[in-house]
Amino acid sequence: MGLFDFPRIHFSGKIDINVPTINNSYYFPLTMYDQTRSKAFLPPRLYFSDPIIPKQVQSAIDPKIIHDADNGYWYMEIEPIDTIDKLRKWCRTPLGKDPKAKDAAYNPYYEAADKDLGNVEGAVLIGNPPGYWNMYGDMSVKMLDTKVSGVQTYQGGKVNTWTENNPSQTKEIGELLTCAFNLDTKPDSGISTAVIAETISSQSIYANIFCSSVNLFKETEPDQVFLQGKPFRFSAMIYGSWRVVNWLPAMAGSARWVSSIPMDSIPDSEQSKLISFFESQNNYDGRALKGVFVSFTTFEVFENRYDPELYQPERIIRNPAQATTVGSISPWYEDDMKSAVSGRNLIALNTQPIFINTGNNAEIPVQMTPAIASHRKLSETLSIFSVDMGNSWPELMDPPFQVDKVQPAKRGEATFDTLNLGTLSFRTGPDSSTEFASIEVDPINNPLSKVFGQGCLFDFVITDPATIDTIENEYIYVYTVSEGSEKLILKESTYMILTDEKGLYGEEGDDPDEGYMSFSEQKQPCRLRIFQRGKPVVQPIEIYIAEYIVPEAANDPLKGPDNVWTQLVADKDIVNLVSNQIKIKNTAVYYFVYKGQYPDDVIPTFTTSNYTIMDTGSFATLRVYPKKDYEKYTNPNHPEYAPPTFEVMYEEVFKLYDVVYPIMAEIHPFTKEAWENGIMAGLVKQRTNPSLWNDVLYMGRSRELSQSQRELILAWAKKYE
Repeated sequence: MGLFDFPRIHFSGKIDINVPTINNSYYFPLTMYDQTRSKAFLPPRLYFSDPIIPKQVQSAIDPKIIHDADNGYWYMEIEPIDTIDKLRKWCRTPLGKDPKAKDAAYNPYYEAADKDLGNVEGAVLIGNPPGYWNMYGDMSVKMLDTKVSGVQTYQGGKVNTWTENNPSQTKEIGELLTCAFNLDTKPDSGISTAVIAETISSQSIYANIFCSSVNLFKETEPDQVFLQGKPFRFSAMIYGSWRVVNWLPAMAGSARWVSSIPMDSIPDSEQSKLISFFESQNNYDGRALKGVFVSFTTFEVFENRYDPELYQPERIIRNPAQATTVGSISPWYEDDMKSAVSGRNLIALNTQPIFINTGNNAEIPVQMTPAIASHRKLSETLSIFSVDMGNSWPELMDPPFQVDKVQPAKRGEATFDTLNLGTLSFRTGPDSSTEFASIEVDPINNPLSKVFGQGCLFDFVITDPATIDTIENEYIYVYTVSEGSEKLILKESTYMILTDEKGLYGEEGDDPDEGYMSFSEQKQPCRLRIFQRGKPVVQPIEIYIAEYIVPEAANDPLKGPDNVWTQLVADKDIVNLVSNQIKIKNTAVYYFVYKGQYPDDVIPTFTTSNYTIMDTGSFATLRVYPKKDYEKYTNPNHPEYAPPTFEVMYEEVFKLYDVVYPIMAEIHPFTKEAWENGIMAGLVKQRTNPSLWNDVLYMGRSRELSQSQRELILAWAKKYE
């Protein structure tokens, strides 16, 4: 259970996520990046759905039209943008606005692409910088002013919430309420050890946060450390689209990030004040403590993406996404998941909206983001029902978003409060007589400060035996009740399907039975956890596995699944994603669907309105690294053997980072003078070692380096040994 166990230490504050944006392919059909092959394009490419479209353009130039057999489209190269210096300036400059620009002759083609693939898959090219809003992002994740906001304990049949506004019960709790939390190298270093990496770069459906240190410490005396340890990588459990109901995704959305820290990754754990506190509060559970469970949500997300002149005058700018975070630290026990929260999934499929968003000059019905609940039966006459509203707690922004008029871009340009939704009624059936818990969703009874103080978690102690049994055996319905009317907004799914191995990496040509990289360089299978009404499913059920193949040079898949098959699985069974050899086309999203989840078992398109694949959390993503033959550089017995030169290394390895992640080149320019030496070769060899996979030191941070590229790096470094 992890998140739902007691005691809990809750924290809240700010978080900056410095995502890079060239790899988003946001302006496809104009792109510099092929995500499935981790390949950079220089010159950039402009794609069309049909070769006749560019041929009909009236222009003073006649660019060559090339067919891309990998994706079925046609493209031209933007030939004047053929060096890194030209590319940097081009990425920062709004397209089509300067008649003297080096690519001015391509403006008619940009306009034609806007009307072609741009209408379907991308955003408007003319007037926007190709680098998008944060081309210099370094992937770092930094918490700021993040402090303990509450402590919750369970004692004597009662859940107690302690905050700065009520006197603490014990000295231990009082000390915890003075603590701060961060992901830095040490409490007061100011240097973050966390980086974000999307498994599939141009799709914001899933990401890992790789982190080398978690710190809980006394805010005014950072040397007083309550917890310091190295977690497994944080997994994005569920992305919600509409936590802030009068904004637009992705800014309106949210994500819960989940990880755990085993005891052997906590230095001097027997001396840890936090571990001692957890063990002293464990009388209701009895299981041996295995470690610490850490999770946090990110929401109220500001992205400074609206100003096309944001890079002017020409300079490097740091422009991270700015968000709010609320998180919890709780015990981690045997059989708890490493990077997910099991329980009972309350979903919005086939329910009614809670709000109508008009910010984009259209009426968009907003459904509540799914919530996870837990019902823990302690005895025949005592249970705890808990619900996690970290992704689901609905907020209003002031001023509301209005396209081209009011577009808050930075922290402080808008404020937030609880949406006045009415009462959430939790029931075991449609009738109000089955209600067993309720939450007042309004800014008076539950302002954000109060909700944050309890980690966005709501708990109810239940003592009636009949009610306890009914909750155990029936599905949960959630209604809103307001001004005498009610509507169904969430309903428990028949099964909750999830996996710890949500972000997977494989090598082209490998045997899928050997598993995939996920938490470390050690391969492991994709293993499902399946629950029904919170209990593990021990008898196999038939599920659909829907494969959505990722486009080579675009954003989300536009259609339904490319392949669908079935498999009988029970809790903890291995699911088969790939048969025979792993192929490049297996770079995909794999959606796990139980029978009856959709009408007539018709699995929907990748992105539907409101309730989406991301909302379910029931999927895994697989990135396949391309295999390339470098034998002539790595094998001295090859007839054409020659050790790799810098020029080879640049084209085969460094070019991707020079083009797509330019902050690296700003720190260490990719020049022969800087890189063709033993010091740099040794450093690259060290930092690309797979043993550093779950560490901030691993390079490249985007986790796009293939095994064959590593072998090329070893051959290059060997020249200097």
